[in-house]
Amino acid sequence: MKSTNHKGATGHGGGNSRTPWDKRLALGSLYLLFLLAPLVVSPAAKDSFRLPKLLFSETLAVASLFFLSLGLRSVERVDLRASLRHPAVLAGAPLILVAVSTIFTTGHPYHVREGIAALLIGFASLVGWSWGLAGKEKRRLLEAMILPATFLSVLAIFQFHDLYNPFQFEGRLSQRLGLTSLAGGSFDLSAYLVLPILTAQVKLRGSRSHRGRWLWGIAGGLCLYALAATLTMTSLLALLVASLVLWSFLLGARRCLAAVALVAVVAGGVALGVEPLRDRLVKKANDVAAGNWNRFLSGRLDGWRAALWMFEEHPWTGVGQGAYRAEFTAAKLALIEEGVSFFPSHEGRSHFTAAHNELLEVAAECGGPGALALAWALVVLGWRLRRRFPAPDGEREEAALIGAGSTALGLLALASFPMQVALVAYPFLLLLSFILEEPS
Repeated sequence: MKSTNHKGATGHGGGNSRTPWDKRLALGSLYLLFLLAPLVVSPAAKDSFRLPKLLFSETLAVASLFFLSLGLRSVERVDLRASLRHPAVLAGAPLILVAVSTIFTTGHPYHVREGIAALLIGFASLVGWSWGLAGKEKRRLLEAMILPATFLSVLAIFQFHDLYNPFQFEGRLSQRLGLTSLAGGSFDLSAYLVLPILTAQVKLRGSRSHRGRWLWGIAGGLCLYALAATLTMTSLLALLVASLVLWSFLLGARRCLAAVALVAVVAGGVALGVEPLRDRLVKKANDVAAGNWNRFLSGRLDGWRAALWMFEEHPWTGVGQGAYRAEFTAAKLALIEEGVSFFPSHEGRSHFTAAHNELLEVAAECGGPGALALAWALVVLGWRLRRRFPAPDGEREEAALIGAGSTALGLLALASFPMQVALVAYPFLLLLSFILEEPS
């Protein structure tokens, strides 16, 4: 898609000072996605939180791609070879092809069709946003997330302190699992808040007015308190390490120790200030001391072992894209017969929706070819990240946000499933499109 007219129409070239109407509609769709998707709930639905958010996000993502595609009207000739060399296409196309091919080998066609549909929309969004949106536009979209994130955080804080709880659930839930806000669960909420908190830190550092610093500081603080209240160690660790990366970029290599001290002080204050979090940290330390690693990992070894079993049983084809949950029961029964002990809280539970490790889940669902395709995608992503550093002074904040966000996503992917929850996945897709945008 190499064309001067094309770049001017999509915002890369900067030739037009006035944004075309189709671009404005695309941006409008995306602002609706990132501002309203976190608020979408359907109490009457079987899945009141994740499914409505998924359908809403996919609809607006497709709408944004439609409006962005209208920019091709001004392109005299589409260079197919150049399009195939686009970083986003290079990174994702092999994995998409492998995932789609599993429809011919799986024993769970319904789950695979559902998984492929979501995957294709996500991949199209990654390519379309990296091609059609300028860097400043993506950054403004990420910054806009602070509004719904703050609203969800305030509601979560009210729930945490028993001041207001809009939802009543069947059965008895722990305080942590009952902390849903409008996200639907403690992981969904905590993982969603990571990017807004990182963005708030960047804005806090870069704001020139006292009012701006206060607004971003208060919003970021509320989001941080809500994330701490979820007691989700994976998200807290991801935010901690990502914040360290962020401030290392913002303060420079020579002041890295100051960044470490700053992050350590804030993290220590949060840990001491939220009593349930302090208690949970003590329990985790005791688990490590006792060598009880599955309890320390909250039973994640069960999901990882099942994924490895699936990979060993289907090394070339996998069980099918999106079919991990359908195959988990068979994997668990086989492992029990082999004498594997499962986490006590999971003994009566035959359903595990995700492997809690995106890499292992890809290997389980798409086999060896899928694992290789994912490794290739990570190589391309790493190559594109390397090209952004060191960043010029004028782009330091942008580079810091990209580096920190990528770090957070990597850590979340190792112990959870951020790309399988629409509320979390679409903001991170926007971040990835930032990294994989077409070179100017």
